[in-house]
Amino acid sequence: MSQTTIVFVHGAGISSWMWRQQVEGLTAFSTIAVSLPGHVGSDRPWTTVAEAATVVAEVIRNQVPGGKAHVVGLSLGGVVGLELLAQAPDTVDRMVLSGTLAVGLPGARFLAGLAAISLPLATLGPMARLSARMMGIPPSDYASLQADIARLDAGPLRQMVLDVASYRPPPALAERSHRVLVVAGSKEHPRIRRSVGVLTGLMPGASGAVIPGGIHTWNWQFPDQFNQLVTDWIDRAAIANFAKKST
Repeated sequence: MSQTTIVFVHGAGISSWMWRQQVEGLTAFSTIAVSLPGHVGSDRPWTTVAEAATVVAEVIRNQVPGGKAHVVGLSLGGVVGLELLAQAPDTVDRMVLSGTLAVGLPGARFLAGLAAISLPLATLGPMARLSARMMGIPPSDYASLQADIARLDAGPLRQMVLDVASYRPPPALAERSHRVLVVAGSKEHPRIRRSVGVLTGLMPGASGAVIPGGIHTWNWQFPDQFNQLVTDWIDRAAIANFAKKST
């Protein structure tokens, strides 16, 4: 396998360390874990999904030989990945998007406000540890989660959640022939699972898969399987046996 580059794009409120098990496990590739605006590792404030996609495009053009990379995004990172593909298709080779909401959530503004109001509780040690266990985060990474939560501000968090919960894929994606694998865990929100079919119907080069037993952050839950799926997709092999085609 050639030494190609994978760029990882993290979720909302959790910075690029979330990809540690992927960076450590996918040693056949060169890897870059991007820090999105408004998160640890970036000096830019969060503004919009479009601006975040511009940041990822800049990283690829400036740091990846040839200015093109495979892109893996989860949750907010998946939405940013879609925007990147729409805005800067020349920077993308193959793409894996997990837990990507493309049909919106009812009451998006209420959910965003609730996330902001709940932020002080999330900074408490017991709540942070409970959240970590629910997401499958290894105990060795608990301190990184607490550091991320402590850095979050309610206003930007509200906007990030609203941007994800109300996102709709741009029509330009129908013109993109890139090979995109859209996946969701079988235990994810029904609208995220529904989004798999919506996105594969929109993008002519897209395929979809459901991960049996998978939660939203299944990169932590099943890190070896996640890494194998990414390897198979990028290496132009069949999707791993643990993932079944969505209908």
